[in-house]
Amino acid sequence: MVASPTLFNPTIGHTVQSDQPNQSRKRPKVTLKPSVVDEYSDPQRKKCKILTRIYGSTAMSHKKKHRIDYTKKRLDELRKEILNRLPNNKFFTLLKFNINTHKNKQLSQDIIEQLEALDRLKIPYTFLSSILACYTKLETCNCLLNKILVKCDRSGYTIEPKLQNLLQAYNIKLNSLSSMLSGSGSKAAVAYQNLINTITEKNNLVKLMKLKELGFRIKDLSSMLGGSGRKAAVAYQNLINTITEEDNLVKLMKLKKLGFRIKDLSSILHASGNKAASLYQYLINTATQAENLDKLTQLKESDYSIGDVLRILHQAGKQAARTSRPNQYVLTQ
Repeated sequence: MVASPTLFNPTIGHTVQSDQPNQSRKRPKVTLKPSVVDEYSDPQRKKCKILTRIYGSTAMSHKKKHRIDYTKKRLDELRKEILNRLPNNKFFTLLKFNINTHKNKQLSQDIIEQLEALDRLKIPYTFLSSILACYTKLETCNCLLNKILVKCDRSGYTIEPKLQNLLQAYNIKLNSLSSMLSGSGSKAAVAYQNLINTITEKNNLVKLMKLKELGFRIKDLSSMLGGSGRKAAVAYQNLINTITEEDNLVKLMKLKKLGFRIKDLSSILHASGNKAASLYQYLINTATQAENLDKLTQLKESDYSIGDVLRILHQAGKQAARTSRPNQYVLTQ
């Protein structure tokens, strides 16, 4: 006969053979503290606590696995939805391929979430493709998106504060920024940050408001600076400095009296890029020479208008100052 477990022989869990009939053993009654009783007062919580105690980490691991599977399913759905939403052009076709084949799955998922945020925040995908040009590497794309967007803990991504201020307070359009930064390629993130920092400098914001009073819009500036790419920040700084010089402001007023409009000047210098400042200076010097002012005055008094000259010079870009004199000569004969 094997001895039954006693207080001094606590071999609980082993099979006990005895000639005596089995007797139920009652566990000692445990009195819970008030705080513990409150914790178990909710039947559902009591059930969860008991399951956790009985099954230990196994139950929790199943619960956690269920959450992960559900999250993965949602992320797969999001990926499919975003990839289907992207434009069907060369840039985004290559970007889709890189997202689907990249070894770093977390980076691919980050790009998907950022692309979803762009759509939600009403930032067109062309803003991204215009700046990056043909560079579709996920690392390059992610660097630029991290400059445009800021990740919040709960609400996902939002627009970076400086960009948000330019869009709302100064009514600067996204296509104006992308026009200046067009073709930045692998240096897109740095070029973007430099341009945003340059525009939002205190002195430059003052100059921007002064230009607005003269009739310049950011759209006019971006038209002249189009294609500056990686040098957009320097080109922007040089252009606003050149326009706001006192001598050039006097010359500008002379041209405006003859019928020149700001958008006419920006049209002549369209897409001058990082040469916009020097070409603006060359054009305004040429146009305000005494001989050319007389010819412009004659044009204004004849059947020709400044608009006729500008239509001839439209998209002349870098050759505008050189071509303006021959065209004026032809028109005044």
